[in-house]
Parts: sequence; structure tokens; C-alpha cells
Amino acid sequence: MRIRNIFLAIALLISMGSQAKDVKVGLLSDVPVTVTISVPIERFYNYGLFTSGQIELNLAPDSTTYFSVSVEEPTIIHCLFSTRRRYDLYLFPDSQLKLCLKDGKLHAEGENAKGNDYMNWDYQIDRIHERIYMDSVTVANCQDSILNFAGIMNGIRKRADASPLGDDIYNMQAKGLISENMANIMRKEFRINWSNSLISKLHSLKLGELLYAIRDKNYHLRYTITPDDLLSIEHAVDSIYRILPIGRDLLAHTQGWYYINGYGEELWRRMSKSEQDRLKGKYEDETFGLCVACLALPVELQPYLFGNHFVIQVAHNADEFNRVKMRQFMLDRYPESVFTSIVSEIMEKQNQTRKEPFVIDKPINSFRDLLQQERLIGKKAFVDLWATWCMPCRAEFQHADKLVELLNSEQINLVYLSLDEKDKENAWRKIIQNLNGVHLMATDQLLSEIKAKIYGGNVYTIPRYILLDPNGDIIDADLPRPSAINELRERLKRYR
Repeated sequence: MRIRNIFLAIALLISMGSQAKDVKVGLLSDVPVTVTISVPIERFYNYGLFTSGQIELNLAPDSTTYFSVSVEEPTIIHCLFSTRRRYDLYLFPDSQLKLCLKDGKLHAEGENAKGNDYMNWDYQIDRIHERIYMDSVTVANCQDSILNFAGIMNGIRKRADASPLGDDIYNMQAKGLISENMANIMRKEFRINWSNSLISKLHSLKLGELLYAIRDKNYHLRYTITPDDLLSIEHAVDSIYRILPIGRDLLAHTQGWYYINGYGEELWRRMSKSEQDRLKGKYEDETFGLCVACLALPVELQPYLFGNHFVIQVAHNADEFNRVKMRQFMLDRYPESVFTSIVSEIMEKQNQTRKEPFVIDKPINSFRDLLQQERLIGKKAFVDLWATWCMPCRAEFQHADKLVELLNSEQINLVYLSLDEKDKENAWRKIIQNLNGVHLMATDQLLSEIKAKIYGGNVYTIPRYILLDPNGDIIDADLPRPSAINELRERLKRYR
């Protein structure tokens, strides 16, 4: 079976019936580890940003721990290990599956184990290869700065037809390694992911330039985009959305949210201002920020979409829209939605725990100087090295409450040390508003000390977490992340 057949023939996933079943899933690890299991909300895939209903389990070495989840239709459960390993479990009402962590690697055992491992590991590599191939097709169809759009699309179609995924699924199913339902969900996942990649590539063509790498060498290709090219790109994007129409079922898949958001942005961009104003109604632009295009999508999908944008903003401590006004909009528009309730709970919790951040504005040129500040004298300090442009750094902020609780119990002060350039100060001050702790921006002298003592050179990577003694000397230069709170707790016990 080839990918062309997948694109043209695959129907919606077969319903598994109306009777939900409790599926028992085993977890096994060869080391102590914490696993956070994020179950779908109203059957929508949950990458872990929605903490409502999450299951957190502490695994003892070499002892299987079980959890149960209600499954009515094909369901994708997201598992995050405190070792920072992630795994999406594809479950069905009759699933019998175990997820194992051994020697730092995750693998599944039981029914559809081969398909689960394929989607989590092999297929992720295939997706990278697909993007590389799309770039190579673009380069091959650009001569003398003239873009051959028809040639690009023909090359991409040939790749889709010759992709090994269809054969891999067919062979696994023929050998009895995966069920028909697993084969169907794998094809649907591929269809969504391929569509996302192709749409992204089509939009990038409008830029008139391409940055790409071959054998560790970077290249910069520039070309001319004609009005006919732009029209062809628009038609190609439209055809993708016709072949894979927007529907609630897509949000059960790992990349469905991105696909549907992209469609909303297409609709919004093509609307007149009067149409946009009608959809916004009485609400101001700052209510929605960049997610305003969700208003162009079906109303039944909007609570999840706005809720997802909200929790992403909270997780990264961003300020792309006004959270108070977004919450009020959701209360007005979707009062009965579970996602409105989740947003309200998050806001209420923040209001209860929020404190004004303590900012050190005067220059601090060394760790020793830092620990001599009045708020920090006499105690060890946990220092979070981060920057506003570092999304992994900001993603760790969602664990700030647990971090504060742990550090308070250990009598350790919390310091957020930004490595931003001075021109990012305004963005920095906005982001730290909801972060309890001591805040400062690194001076050039302090940054030099960090590079020398923490990294041993001029190159640094963040996020990074360090522990200082009351004199400003380094106790530990590489602590576990706040998201691995149990590992961090055990490490800090060494320094009591």
C-alpha cells in the first residue's frame, strides 16, 4: 500500500463502539523514576499541558506499576518520565500493553508494541528525513533564481507515493505485529503530520529564500516569487484542507491541534476586517493576541483551542494576550466547557500564590556579590540560568510551585538569573511578573564568570541549574531540572 492510497482512500477511524472499557497499562523501570500520565480531555490529545486529571506515579526499580484509563475509541496517552523521556501510548479498548524503561531507553511490550515503538522512534526520524527531502526538492527546482513550483509539487508527490511508511505498516500488519485499528491510526497520524509539513513548506516558499544544510554546511538560496507562484501556493494549500477536512476527530491526534490552528489562520487571513470585527464582537484585540484566528473555526472546537493556547502561555510565562480578558471571554462564550473551568482554576490558583517578584537592579558582577545581597545572605541559593528566548527554560516555569515548596523545605533561596542582552529587559520584566523568587540580569562580568566556572569556555547552554553555598562558591554546577522534581529532591539531600 502506498501513501497516495492513504491520502485518497483512508476514512475516519473506525468507531470502537459506545461502551468504554478500563484498560490496564503496566509501567516498568530499572531505576527509580516518576512518570506523569496525561490522559485526553473530552477525547482531545493532551501533551501534558493540561494538568487536570493527570496521573503521577513513582516507580520502584524492577517492579511493575499499573494504572487504568477509560478507553472507548482509539486513544493516545502521553507519558513523561522524570528522565525527560516522552512516549505516546496508542491504546484501544482491548489493549494489553506495558511501557518499559531500561538502560535509559523506552520500549513497549504486548499488543501493538511494535506499532507504538515505531510511532515514537522510527517515525520521528522519518519525519526529519521528509523535511530534508522537501528542501532538496526545492533546491533542485530553482535555477537562476527562478522557482519551478510545478516541479517542486511533482517531486513531493513522488516522495509521498514512494514513502516507506505505507509498506512498513502493511508488513507489520501482515506479520500480525499490529492490529487493523493500530494500522488505521498510524496512517491517520502520518496523514496529519505530512499535511502539516507540506503546508509549512508551501508557506515558506513565499519568503523567496531557503536556508538549508548539506553535510554540516549551511547554504542560503534566494529565488523570485511571481504572482502566479503565490496563486499556485494558495491553491495547493486549499487542496490539502479539502483532502483532509477539519473535524473534531483530528484533535485526538498528536499533531491535529497544529493542523487545525493553521487552517484557522488561513481563514482569518482571507477575511475582510468587517468579518473579523464581527467575530471578535465586543472583545478587544488583547483578549486574543495571536490566537484570534481560532474565532474563524467551528465553535465546537474553540474551547479546546483557546484553552490550549492559554495553558501554553502559562507554561512559558508568556504574555501574548491578556489572561484575565481571555478567561472572561471563555466564561461568557463557553460557560459549560471543561476547558473554561480549567482556565478559571489556573487563574484562581495564580491569584492565590502570586507575589511581587524581587528584582535586583544594581549590577552584580560575581556569584560572591550575589550572595551578599540582603535577601540572600546566610543561605544556599538555587540559581536558574535562563533567557527570554529560551523556550525550554520557560517551559520549566510551570513547575515553579513545586520548586518553591521544595526549596523552602531545604532552606534554599531561589534566584532566576537571566542571560539576556540588555535590549531584552522589557520582555524580561514582563515574564518574571508571575515568578516568585529573586530576579536579576547578568552583567558582562557575571556572564564571564558563569562561562568560565560552569561551562569552562565561551559556549553555554540553557536551561542550567546550579547550587551555590552562602559564600557564592559552586556546590553543584548541573542540578536536575524542576520538571524532574524527585531527582532534584534526592540531589539536594546530599548537601544538607
